[in-house]
Amino acid sequence: LVLPGMAVVLVIWDLAEGIFESCGYERGEKAPKVILIGICSACTFGMMCSHVSSGVAPNVVMLQQIDPTIVWSPLVYTGTSLMMLAIFLVCNILLIRFLFKPDVEKLRNYKSTGEEIRFTVDQKIAGFILLGFVILVTVPAFLPKGDVRTFLEGRWGLIGFGALAMIVALAIRHKDGTPFITFKAIEKTSLSWELILMIAAINVLCGNMSKAEYGIADWLTALISPVINKLGPFWAVALLIGLCVIVTNFLDSAIARLSFMVVAIAIAHSLSLNGMGLQALIGKAAAYGMFLPGCSPLLTMLYAREPDGWIDSKEILKEAWPQVVMAIIIIVGIGYIQMDWFPS
Repeated sequence: LVLPGMAVVLVIWDLAEGIFESCGYERGEKAPKVILIGICSACTFGMMCSHVSSGVAPNVVMLQQIDPTIVWSPLVYTGTSLMMLAIFLVCNILLIRFLFKPDVEKLRNYKSTGEEIRFTVDQKIAGFILLGFVILVTVPAFLPKGDVRTFLEGRWGLIGFGALAMIVALAIRHKDGTPFITFKAIEKTSLSWELILMIAAINVLCGNMSKAEYGIADWLTALISPVINKLGPFWAVALLIGLCVIVTNFLDSAIARLSFMVVAIAIAHSLSLNGMGLQALIGKAAAYGMFLPGCSPLLTMLYAREPDGWIDSKEILKEAWPQVVMAIIIIVGIGYIQMDWFPS
């Protein structure tokens, strides 16, 4: 909800793989694959469920540029999103349990060594830095509108507070004078240059598809608007969200986000829907990519782990479509009820 999805999913995946090894799973078994894909699905949905998320802020800026009259209510957005996320997580677990049916006997039969694990000094320091970062990015939303809130949200934001946390970490010294962490250590242990280059290459290829000169956004808008305008409010929202999720899974989230934001503005006016409420659903739908590597940074990272042996592309494609269908049902079913909760 607060930390970047890519950072969270990397930590959780590493933790999960350590558990798999401790429980005796072999690389290539089905259970680890199912669990890793489920983690990716949860993080993909969750990274669009908080107003301080790195995925939400750019959407809001883009939306306000397209429609300056839109009323942005961060606390309502986060509150409604958390309700939707809770339902999604429960359904995700049920989907894994009853449809994918991984063999969890090794997890169930695992016996703990009973050793008491204590946090080291460095782990405690890292925890306090993380807590401080979460507080800094959360507090501005509770402040009254004014110069202070504008300064904290606009001038600092996630990137600014993230940089501040890193500076604090670099400045901390142990009792013996040694640094808590060095930039060289960050570069060597916390950065995957292969992954960064892969994401950059995919963003260049897919990002070009959203350029105005190619006309893809205009084509989608002209294709969708006449059909949706003929439907009732609920089915118009259902079709809009369904198409948005499909487009972002097969083309590019940038195309889906931009095209469907524009369409949603027109649809909201013509059908008297809550504009911000509809845009909140579009943001979640445009971010939920689970099929191809280029549709989401998290999917790029998931496919990049294939050489490790814990995951393979066939399993991703096999399990992605039920996850996508579930996401559409939840975003439409729960989101349609929540739309009018947003100020208009």
